Amino acid sequence: MTDWQTIAHDHGMHRTDLYTPHGTDKSAHGYMAHYQRLLKHRTVHRLLEIGVQSGASLAVWHQLLPDTEVVGIDINPVAPIAGVEIRQRDGRLAPDDPDETFDVIIDDASHLATETDATLDVWADRLTPDGLYVVEDAVFGNESWIQSIYDVIAMLLAHGLTPLTIERSKMPWVAHKVYGGMMALVAADQECDIPQMFQP
Repeated sequence: MTDWQTIAHDHGMHRTDLYTPHGTDKSAHGYMAHYQRLLKHRTVHRLLEIGVQSGASLAVWHQLLPDTEVVGIDINPVAPIAGVEIRQRDGRLAPDDPDETFDVIIDDASHLATETDATLDVWADRLTPDGLYVVEDAVFGNESWIQSIYDVIAMLLAHGLTPLTIERSKMPWVAHKVYGGMMALVAADQECDIPQMFQP
């Protein structure tokens, strides 16, 4: 299998500045290696990313998963990307098609607790039965990063999703500088039993 981290880096995804027009931070945070592990045994017909900024990650998903329909949503305009559907809209709003589902849904939008929960309200039910829901950069405002992770876990559980993995960013200095804590990727699905550490 191709090294996803290398492909992501080649698409400018190693950039660490938050507002770059040419890339995203998925590679810099080490997330692509986690995605490769999480997706290598899954069949992904449709992938949705909410909050795509420049769309660089969409181009990478299209290259890594060429048989997958890739859809991106952003509240701001995004330049067209060959082979990718881009929708300019608020990710907290329900899609036009009430029966639309996805095998992978990635929330990389506002990184605010209330908006992450509102996005889950709309999209958690749109996940296929064996699908994967990912919340990136799961650190909210002034909360400690541990509290933010527990908040995300509680949100996922409340929406019927079971946390599979929590992967911390490999760049703590960015997280401390921007969020005052550690960023993380939290992935969940509907298939596995709730790990004991997450049970009430």
